[in-house]
Amino acid sequence: MLARYQMFAGYNAWCNERLYQATAEIPDADYRANRGAFFQSLHGTLNHLLVGDRIWMRRFTSQGEAPPSLDAILFDNFAQLRAARRLEDDRTPRLTIFSTIKLITGAKPTRCCRLSSATSVRRVSI
Repeated sequence: MLARYQMFAGYNAWCNERLYQATAEIPDADYRANRGAFFQSLHGTLNHLLVGDRIWMRRFTSQGEAPPSLDAILFDNFAQLRAARRLEDDRTPRLTIFSTIKLITGAKPTRCCRLSSATSVRRVSI
């Protein structure tokens, strides 16, 4: 079971690296241009993806920074944003494993991650 989540985290990191490689080749004006999307530009969207990952990992583990809003620009500089993305991707497999073990062993989820009364949880051994 843990191997599956490690694979998901690895795939996510691989996709992010490819996305950032392609983005690095785009001129800065195009990278920052408002395209009418939810987060305006590619720059806004990449920041949002990092924001989303940080929010979810904090909910799962109670660790890490909580961004102020979904549209927060955490890094205005592309190189710094890319470095932060890599750090988050390096951190994610460890935290994913940690949170999976917590859920499997019956540890209580954090307040942001409560299971509804309609959800049933079955304990399994690893």
